[in-house]
Amino acid sequence: MAVSDTMSIPMCDLRVQLAIYQQRILRKLHATK
Repeated sequence: MAVSDTMSIPMCDLRVQLAIYQQRILRKLHATK
């Protein structure tokens, strides 16, 4: 996404995206163990 697109996203949506991103990382870490 472009910087202009990120700026138009509400903070609540940004938090949701971060939460989903963290969940993906945790799943990858658990899968590699």
